[in-house]
Amino acid sequence: MSTDRTNEKPVQEPVVAPGMNMHDELEEKATEEEIASGESTSVTRLFVDRTPGS
Repeated sequence: MSTDRTNEKPVQEPVVAPGMNMHDELEEKATEEEIASGESTSVTRLFVDRTPGS
């Protein structure tokens, strides 16, 4: 967090919170150029199966 110099109160910076929406707009595939230049991140998804009896 940074501070606002006018009254020295902490200023919260924006963050992205996880949501229940499985088709989030942040789920964007990297282009070939982004992959080649190292501007992409590998993502692994974990789904918990809470089905009774499994």
